[in-house]
Amino acid sequence: MSKKSTASVIVITFNRLSLLQACLASLRQQTVKGFETVVVNNGCTDGTPKWLSSRQGLSVVNLPLNAGVAAARNAGVQAARGAVLVFVDDDCTMPMDWLETLLAGYASEEVSGVGGTVLTIPGQPSWFEGGGVNRFGSVALVHAGTPCFFPYLPGCNMSFRRAALEAVGGFDPSFFYGYDESDACIRLLQAGHRLVFESRACVYHLPPLEGKYLPSKFYWSARSRRYFMLKNFSERLSWPEIGCFEAGNALWNLYRFLAGCLGVRGRVPFLELLPSLKGAIAGYLAGLNRVSTHPRFF
Repeated sequence: MSKKSTASVIVITFNRLSLLQACLASLRQQTVKGFETVVVNNGCTDGTPKWLSSRQGLSVVNLPLNAGVAAARNAGVQAARGAVLVFVDDDCTMPMDWLETLLAGYASEEVSGVGGTVLTIPGQPSWFEGGGVNRFGSVALVHAGTPCFFPYLPGCNMSFRRAALEAVGGFDPSFFYGYDESDACIRLLQAGHRLVFESRACVYHLPPLEGKYLPSKFYWSARSRRYFMLKNFSERLSWPEIGCFEAGNALWNLYRFLAGCLGVRGRVPFLELLPSLKGAIAGYLAGLNRVSTHPRFF
């Protein structure tokens, strides 16, 4: 990356103050200095707004209500000043050389986006392993010691040149939770941009285990996935192809759901997980009705 370029790290947060504090602490330990940190308070109702108001050295965006991840990302982009926009989740922590390694991927002017590995915190249930996101929005494992061109980047460890992201219209706010990053990557690729996966730029991601929120997350994830497929593949794949892929994905998610019941029931009561399956079905059906009519989102 050019010395004249600046970077903004954008963190979206919602009612997870202790996790946000750990995330920001790891950002302060980065070997790269002089980058901007933008925190988007996505309608927090806990102690986060008060705590953020007392912090110095942060650019804070306060949204009155939870607008969803994609809309919050757009708000962060509008507030940020960096030429490179870096996105990380509030429940992630990063090694000290994470940002330096990520930004090194911009040495070539041909590169418009760089993402890295996502690892679960040792001792926690697996959420997803290191890798990227394939063209259907699913995780694809990548084992590479050096940077490689790769079509999709994980949302909690990705970055883009501002000019490229703004040129394709930013993130689609119809994605309330999940798949907004895959959708943005598709539009970047269609516009001729190149994305790089840098396996050495790692973040540690804490998988969500809050039982009371699981049904909602299953709903929004299923809704976003269905909308993602209809928006991006209905004209390029036949309905039988989409149906077969979605049926296979549904079986895989059911397997993960049942495995999750066994794997996390010590933290989340089994009966609290059952509504999550109902939420996923409702979200899938709701996604059938989502059709984007706006090519630009900010």
